[in-house]
Amino acid sequence: MIPFLKLIRLPNLIMIALLQFFLRTYFVQPIMNSFSINLVLTDMQFYLLMLMTSLIAAAGYIINDYFDLKIDYVNRSENEIIIGNSIKRRVAMFLHVVLSGIGVLIGCYLAYALHIWVIALAPLLVVGLLWFYSTDYKRQFLIGNLVLAFLSIFPILILILFEPSIFQAYYSIEYRQVAILIFKVLLYYSFIAFGISLVYAILKDLHDLPGDEAVKAKTLPILAGETTAKLTITFISVAVIFALFYIQNMQYLNNAYIPLMYIIFAIEVPLLFVNVMVYFADQTKKYSLLIKFMYAIMFFGVFSILILNYFPGSN
Repeated sequence: MIPFLKLIRLPNLIMIALLQFFLRTYFVQPIMNSFSINLVLTDMQFYLLMLMTSLIAAAGYIINDYFDLKIDYVNRSENEIIIGNSIKRRVAMFLHVVLSGIGVLIGCYLAYALHIWVIALAPLLVVGLLWFYSTDYKRQFLIGNLVLAFLSIFPILILILFEPSIFQAYYSIEYRQVAILIFKVLLYYSFIAFGISLVYAILKDLHDLPGDEAVKAKTLPILAGETTAKLTITFISVAVIFALFYIQNMQYLNNAYIPLMYIIFAIEVPLLFVNVMVYFADQTKKYSLLIKFMYAIMFFGVFSILILNYFPGSN
């Protein structure tokens, strides 16, 4: 059981589920209810949506490890490799198919329940993207990084697609501005999450450099060099911090000092630390430490939703 939980990255799945739960419970629902707009997706259906997202993500982690064995044998010790040791390769592929299949079926059920069949394509497309990312995209110049960063925000996009009330509000004259506000905030949050995930993806390429070279992958550090990859990390981080400055300016004007300080010390300072230390990193272990810092930033980013909700400030 423990190898399986490690294989599907249980902490990551919990973080994905919390992200969707926090966004719905502490952002979308309060805004919609304040204008007497009820959400179409019931609580039970929303829990199924969370399950669908987590199952597809788990299947993605499995198939990624399945096709990464050659790289992992170079970058990791044999004890750290699960597929082929604790879990057989054919079992891993079976688990991927089953988890993906259940996720897609849940998506089809929700599409049927909402009478919007076209959204059933969304989980299917994500499953396909995860497959091609693992088999091909991740070894291509920049494409793999961009796809991984996009996949990191798919829980947010799925949340929007499977809540028809937001689109109904947008197409009504009376509530259009409410929907626009929700779209703007979620897309803004997605942009920041995309940027942080892109930094993580490039750091992962730097960490996996020996294994990627062994399989002749065309990643950014291999084709452009480690220094260029590190400069790219800095450029993206600066863009993320500038985006956060916009939020912090609104928090300052609204006397929301607790969220402002939270963003500084939980996200910006660790991100700056990563950017400084990456220029001193030249070994796999050092990159591993920086990757853990990026995980921490993502974790604190998810919980920033709670901080923003409970400490909104006042004029």
